[in-house]
Amino acid sequence: MRGLEVSSYRLEASVMGDHRSSRKTRPKRKGLYSEGEKNKLIDALLDPLAKEDDIFIVIDSVLHFLNEKDPEASLVKFAKYTLPELLRRWLRKNA
Repeated sequence: MRGLEVSSYRLEASVMGDHRSSRKTRPKRKGLYSEGEKNKLIDALLDPLAKEDDIFIVIDSVLHFLNEKDPEASLVKFAKYTLPELLRRWLRKNA
């Protein structure tokens, strides 16, 4: 009968809104914005400027690098996504 008591308590807790339900709470953030939110802000600010001047692409990459705090992964992303785009732009300008 112990299982029945526990499950009826959970049902009652979920119906009554008991704060001791089995739901897990989200951990509190350490800062104002999460890493993903910071990345979105960086992109929202710099992507429009990157269309005007290539230096903003480099600034965008540096800010993402600082935000993500994983140098190896950031360098791989830069080499895979940003560097080819910069090379295409520079070759187009100089052609």
